[in-house]
Amino acid sequence: DVSPARWIQFRIGINLGDVIIEENDIFGDGVNVAARLEVLAEPGGTLLWAGYGEIWRIDPQARSLTPILSGTPLQRPLGLAWAPNGDLLIVDQLAAALLRWNETAGFSIVASGDLIGTPGRPPTKVTVLPDGDYVVLRNGSPLRIDPDTGAQSEYSANVTQAIALEVAADGDLVYVTSTSTSNGEIRRISGPAATPQTLLAVGPLH
Repeated sequence: DVSPARWIQFRIGINLGDVIIEENDIFGDGVNVAARLEVLAEPGGTLLWAGYGEIWRIDPQARSLTPILSGTPLQRPLGLAWAPNGDLLIVDQLAAALLRWNETAGFSIVASGDLIGTPGRPPTKVTVLPDGDYVVLRNGSPLRIDPDTGAQSEYSANVTQAIALEVAADGDLVYVTSTSTSNGEIRRISGPAATPQTLLAVGPLH
């Protein structure tokens, strides 16, 4: 027997949805939702996106399903993250909105309309900054949102075609952008009004 301290515990996210198969990899909304659930699951735990805005926790030992999110207004949640106070943040692509949820208060809208609802630029991911503000990635361009007022600030117009985005320890955004069909750059930006800095020019992006 192996002591619990030495266990390797996996997180599992399960979702039923459309995927794109390309050689040995898969892409699509179905994969994106499953990946978000995997991050939210407890070590050794499994979360299931049951559709119609429901997330269930699977307990394989008890052979039971426990709803942790149900009766929701969600349509196509692609971005999931935890707020510092433990609330679940959800970016819904079809609703073009950022929502907050907890077991006591249920759902509330953090931001909708305005910039986050720009036609053709639906939100896909949410990240929490060190100062408590949220960054929403929407079709290649990030947006900063005040969690208290819902005020939305668009990052520099130069921040376009962001393929991947992460938050640095100081709150700066570090992202990969496609500059052409064959090249890209890794850039850093400190705030919505700042000018992006190129950290590294890279070759073809696949």
